[in-house]
Amino acid sequence: MGRRKGRKAGKKPPRGILVLPREEGWPIFYYEAGLEEENHTSESPKPITTAAGLKTRFRRVVKGVSEAEDHAPRWLQSPIRWLKSRLPADERLLLSLRGAREAKLIHPTTLSAIEVDAAWAAYLDSQFRQRIGWLVFYLVVLVPSVMLTVVPGPNILGLWVTYRIIAHGIALFGISRSRRGKIAFKHVKSRELDGPVVTDRREANRVQEHFRLFGLMGRLKRDRVMARLRKRKQRAAEVTAGGGALR
Repeated sequence: MGRRKGRKAGKKPPRGILVLPREEGWPIFYYEAGLEEENHTSESPKPITTAAGLKTRFRRVVKGVSEAEDHAPRWLQSPIRWLKSRLPADERLLLSLRGAREAKLIHPTTLSAIEVDAAWAAYLDSQFRQRIGWLVFYLVVLVPSVMLTVVPGPNILGLWVTYRIIAHGIALFGISRSRRGKIAFKHVKSRELDGPVVTDRREANRVQEHFRLFGLMGRLKRDRVMARLRKRKQRAAEVTAGGGALR
């Protein structure tokens, strides 16, 4: 009984993913550590009794980095979470799926579970194509960056390219796990998300404070900027097309 209780106490909380509808296109899927249950305990790492191998050691390092705030002093937990929130939102979400067993899609009451599932599948397909493209790009860049090792001093380009290859690889692994049904998803309706969160700054700030997040406002600000740029580009294309028709 004691073992079962220990395992239950050490069970990781489900990943929390906000689903924020846009005026056009698919919703925004947003993840941050604050969306998970707080004050959960982690199981102590088991001692290595045999040669674990490079793969096992790498997984433990990744796990330690991903759960750094759980083991840090209380005064340092917020800065660590803030730094993690500075990662690109999509990358942070996909990296979090690599070891997740459960996840909850928190969406407005105006969206049905079927709509959320369809949007999630389309989002994963889009991210898979993008990550494959970037992975191929960085693999090509890796060759000249490795050649720079003969130059005295730190190989900043090589370190950056290696980091990006690992990050995109882990993101693709997270997408694959979700597609293969390795993650149990459940839908959670929230009236907190019923307002125009994406387009209204006050609504975005309210949601950020409610869920105790750090980077939501910045993520939505970038989305608003990109939306304005798309509209300007569309208007310019319409004006150009209209001028051509008059000629």
